[in-house]
Amino acid sequence: MVIKRLIETTPAFNAIEMTIAPTMREANGLAMSSRNMRLSEEEKLIAPTIYQTLLFLKDELRRGPVTGAISLAVAKLQEKGFVTDYVGIADAVTLEPVEEWDGKKSIVALIAAFLGPVRLIDNLVIA
Repeated sequence: MVIKRLIETTPAFNAIEMTIAPTMREANGLAMSSRNMRLSEEEKLIAPTIYQTLLFLKDELRRGPVTGAISLAVAKLQEKGFVTDYVGIADAVTLEPVEEWDGKKSIVALIAAFLGPVRLIDNLVIA
């Protein structure tokens, strides 16, 4: 969304056409990234917890405040050894943080967390 907005608002970029595609994932759900090569073998077994946590958020979120689900997600990551940078729920169009969900608005779950020295990021459209 950040790149899309940059293209829309910068005249020099008006000839750029952006194509959005689904996140490419390993068989275990881990988002494919060159950062994954920096993970130890043990960390590679733990890393899919980020995607599992996104799926947890998708299943857990209901109308109302999102803070409880976010707290549970952070705990799941920390339990596996992650140092959480952020876990958030945002408007899927504007990426503005959502504190209370109406059950209708399109939202996305966002995670950034360190596993050892490697900062992993991932997101998942919830609704």
